[in-house]
Amino acid sequence: MGTSIMSGSLSSDKMAAATDESRSDAEGDGNATASERGAQPPTMSLTSDEVNYLIFRYLQESGFVHSAFTFVYESMLGRSNIRNADKSIPPGALITFLQKGLQYVGIEESLNREEGGKARK
Repeated sequence: MGTSIMSGSLSSDKMAAATDESRSDAEGDGNATASERGAQPPTMSLTSDEVNYLIFRYLQESGFVHSAFTFVYESMLGRSNIRNADKSIPPGALITFLQKGLQYVGIEESLNREEGGKARK
């Protein structure tokens, strides 16, 4: 079960805001702050129910209908408070989060290498 259960609109809005931010960064210069865009900055955590929902959506979008059904049953996603998320979460949200996470790890490693090189000099 989830580590914290939030209202469906809040959690789905949080996930949609994070994916919308990645779209606006790709379309614009990426320098606008959340307040300049008129939105609250997204929180930097997801509950297990939210992750399970993203996995469920991925399975559905990829055509794994039976696996998606089984996953919902076994993860008890039907009993969570995530409601009406289909409308606010764009297709491919799980892949978007994974790609952004890998980019973050790459940037973090690059910065760590640069700091290590400067410390030796």
